[in-house]
Amino acid sequence: NWGEILLSCPVGGPIFAWTPNGGFQTSTVITQAPIQCGGIFVAMPQQILVAWGASTDGFPDPLEIAWSDAQDYQNWTATSSTFAGNFHIPKGSKIVGGIQGPQQALIWTDIDVWSMQYVNLPLVFGFNKLMTGCGLIGSHAMCILGNTVYWMSQNQFFYIPAGGGPRVLPCKVWDFIFQNLDTANAYKIRMGGNSAFNEWWCHFPSASGGTGENDSYVKFNPVENAWD
Repeated sequence: NWGEILLSCPVGGPIFAWTPNGGFQTSTVITQAPIQCGGIFVAMPQQILVAWGASTDGFPDPLEIAWSDAQDYQNWTATSSTFAGNFHIPKGSKIVGGIQGPQQALIWTDIDVWSMQYVNLPLVFGFNKLMTGCGLIGSHAMCILGNTVYWMSQNQFFYIPAGGGPRVLPCKVWDFIFQNLDTANAYKIRMGGNSAFNEWWCHFPSASGGTGENDSYVKFNPVENAWD
């Protein structure tokens, strides 16, 4: 959401916008934005639209991050008077996902997790690798609950940020998830926070189900340290 405007991005496609007073029943392509993207999120505090796996020339760059001007999702031209810009993650095969967290944005490749912090002009954002070996398993395999970001890694663990870097979240239902996970469809995993009940959910496709779709879930309550 960009205020009352809905922004969307199909994997490998452009970025679309729909406005309630735009005169169109369907969303339209933001022509100035990258023409191919892996996904998008809105970075704060300056309200900047970020696209990862971004390409402006038709040749996909799975490790490229591009962002718009502040409070203007249609302006992606980097000049001395705009906040627009780009950055290339130097490690990994591809960016798997990104999210704006409570304190900073996080970018996951297939092997690492990076922080993306607003530092003002001229760089706009600063990037630092937080940890290796804890890459994201799927583009929506993360969520925010309270002031904490949770994610599922490709190395069969859940992680949370910590003072010295991300740390493994002990999981009492590890066997239920990872010994029955349909890894070929792991990109369909969805996580989400439910603040009303102090819990987050992880929906995943099971190998025993055989459908390739999300048919199982676990949830965790950090207040009670309880898994279901």
